[in-house]
Amino acid sequence: MIQKTTVAVDSQKIACVFHQADNDSDACIISCHGLLATKDSPKYIFLAEELNRRGLSSIRFDFRGCGESDGRIENSHVTNRLRDLEVVMDYVKDDLGFDKVGLFGSSMGGFISILKATSSSMVKVLVTLSAPYSMTDILDLHFSNSEMFEIDNIVLGTNFIKDLKSRGNLTPKLLKQIHSPTLIFHGNLDGVVPIDHAQRLYRELEIDKRIEIIPGGDHVFSNPFQLHWVIQTSADWFEKYL
Repeated sequence: MIQKTTVAVDSQKIACVFHQADNDSDACIISCHGLLATKDSPKYIFLAEELNRRGLSSIRFDFRGCGESDGRIENSHVTNRLRDLEVVMDYVKDDLGFDKVGLFGSSMGGFISILKATSSSMVKVLVTLSAPYSMTDILDLHFSNSEMFEIDNIVLGTNFIKDLKSRGNLTPKLLKQIHSPTLIFHGNLDGVVPIDHAQRLYRELEIDKRIEIIPGGDHVFSNPFQLHWVIQTSADWFEKYL
């Protein structure tokens, strides 16, 4: 069953799509999209369909300022995205009745998933795609103006950057708090997030972990054969630990 719904956060609505599996599993996978993406990116739909075939439920949602959710993109910074994910996790537990979650995050969504895994015992397994270790390093790499930057005609200014500089970096101390088995995907031709971010993340994690460097892979895994393998391998990982 596929069900569209909304959850409330700070007087705004987050749009969600719940893919319910035909079994009584106590686990649900939550997908977290990247900075300017949405829950309707093919990778999240493909993953939801594959998980359903394996008897696992999942939910995909739009962070505020993106897709069908309320809010403005310039306010959709790290702090607010963590808040959005927290509210969705509460909904998954309190309203849908799942005790365990897996997180699947791409790019900034991967970064947010990692941060959430450092503080939530509900997160039992983690998969990231093209996730940065340091959001501020990515900002400095691609944008020279420290007060604002523009992507696809969308301007992200002072509030976004200020929040990024305070909460946009992982550390070895933070990563020691992750107890969720973690699978890391990264393309060796990623032109947005350099491959050394994935390698550093892998080195500093101290739990059951695996890294897959995709030859010829770009930031979004636009090659359909690569994406198919990534989704299948991600589903294997979730199935193993949930």
